[in-house]
Amino acid sequence: MGLNTSESQRLINDIWMCSNYYGDMLQTSKRLYNEDEYYASVLILFNATELIIKSFRENYSSNFYDDIDFLWQNKLISEDEYNLLNNENNGVRKIRNIMAHKDAYAHSITGGIVYQFSEPETWKLIFELTFHNLLKLLNRITLSSMH
Repeated sequence: MGLNTSESQRLINDIWMCSNYYGDMLQTSKRLYNEDEYYASVLILFNATELIIKSFRENYSSNFYDDIDFLWQNKLISEDEYNLLNNENNGVRKIRNIMAHKDAYAHSITGGIVYQFSEPETWKLIFELTFHNLLKLLNRITLSSMH
């Protein structure tokens, strides 16, 4: 599913209806991607992901691992979504943790090919591989918190 599809915009709009702040974060992430600001787009996307999950739990003092585990233990996410968030090699949590380090550019993701974090194309790929799936997950979580 593409980044600029009507479905991705609908998902963002649905989230925006529940929280203007989170919807704006996701829209900003998409805009930055379209402006070739790939690192910033991933940073905001992953930050929004963590904040929306914390908001759903109504627990802002827990760590991201516990937040993901809560979703998994309560059967609120699928195994694929759990892996997207928590894979020890290339999950959102792992990448987000690396992004917080001063030497983030010294890291890479490997999987047959080495993707250096110092390369803009790596951040572009990370965004493209995670954006739509995260939107679907975040949309479902956001809408379920309204009921």
